[in-house]
Parts: sequence; structure tokens; C-alpha cells
Amino acid sequence: ADGSCQTRPGVRLDLIEQYREMHRQGKFRGFSALPHAGAIGQLVKKHKAKSILDYGSGKGHQYSEMGMHKSWGQDVVICCYDPAWPAHEEKPIGRFDGVVCTDVAEHIPEENIGSFLDDVIGYAVRFLYMNICTRPARKRLLDGRNAHLTVRESDWWMGQIQSRVPDDVEALAREDLAAASEEKAVAHVTRAAAAALLLDPMELLAREDVAEAAAISLSARSKGRSQATPGQALEL
Repeated sequence: ADGSCQTRPGVRLDLIEQYREMHRQGKFRGFSALPHAGAIGQLVKKHKAKSILDYGSGKGHQYSEMGMHKSWGQDVVICCYDPAWPAHEEKPIGRFDGVVCTDVAEHIPEENIGSFLDDVIGYAVRFLYMNICTRPARKRLLDGRNAHLTVRESDWWMGQIQSRVPDDVEALAREDLAAASEEKAVAHVTRAAAAALLLDPMELLAREDVAEAAAISLSARSKGRSQATPGQALEL
């Protein structure tokens, strides 16, 4: 695939300015993608992918600081797209061997989900990897709304994705994990990230920014649940 990070006409959501301001406040560094490095890497190797689009990548620090992609192969090219961050706001042109979209879909208003998924899936040539949270977020938008504008069960998301993915594209969508406590969630996700990145789990856990991202992306969304539940793949 010959996808490249270049500008093309696109529709900007009315939420972009709010997300730009949240970015300026230091949010959305991209670390919530770290627990998925291993699963994405398996798809990269299975499909011999050479180009990956991270759609909704945040600041992209999962690559620039943590090197999440290094175990995927030296010749794999990463393109980051995030319309609310200046360094990655240019809409990509072309298509990519693989498309990654983690912790993004639930931030889109439900009335825009169809066009959003069409856009994301349309970039994929060989595989699509999505992670979607099905619970309210801890973050709030600047206008006071919960940051997760579309909170739906996994079956609903499965139907939305399944109806759009071409037969020749492998799609793996995951419902975000839930944990009984923030402490357990941090430990769980940092161990997973360490395994994928070949790092010492304690060294990774000591990084407050990674631990905070883990807590936000996992356990804080599951307040009120009494027991931990495992991650669930949405079979497509």
C-alpha cells in the first residue's frame, strides 16, 4: 500500500477545538495504545505489513518516546493522524497495509459513527485493529459532557464494524478492559505493555505518565464494578 501523510479535503468535527485545547493541557499523549503493541505486532507480521496508519494517534508519543513499533520490523513506516494535534493534523492520502484505531471511536458523536467508521476502514488494505471502550470516561470535555460521546455495548459496535469491513481485510476489534481497582488496572496494563515492548515491568510501572495513562484508559472507566472482567475480542 502506498498511503502517505498528506492533506486531503475532510470534514472537521465541531469538537476539534475542544480537543485541541485538551491537547494543549497535556492530554492524549498516546500511551493508551501501549497494551495493544503485541496484538498489533502479530497482525503486522502475519500480513507482512510495511505501512501502518494510527488513526487518532494523539501526540504519537507511543512511537516517538516508547518505540511501540520497534518490534514490528525495521522497515515498517508509521503514519500518525490526529486532527486535534498540529503535528499530525494532516489527513492522510492513499491506503495503508494496516490501520490502528485505539480509544477513538467512543469519542465520536453517535450520529457521526457511520461516516467515521467508513473513513477509518477505507484506509485499510490488509488489516484493521480497533479498541473501543463501552463505558463512560473519567475525562470530561470542556463543555461538561462526558468525553465518551457514544457509549454502546460491544454487540452494537460489532454490527457497525462488521457491516463495513471488506472480505479481504482482517478486522480485530476489542472491547476495552475493566478492572476492579485502579491499582490493579495500572499493574495489569503496564505488565502487558512491558511484555510487548520487551521492557522490565517495574521500570515501566515507575513511569508515572504511563501509569496514569493506564489508569485513565482502563480502570477509571469501570468505577462501580465489583469484579474484574477480562478483555473481550469482538468476533467479526
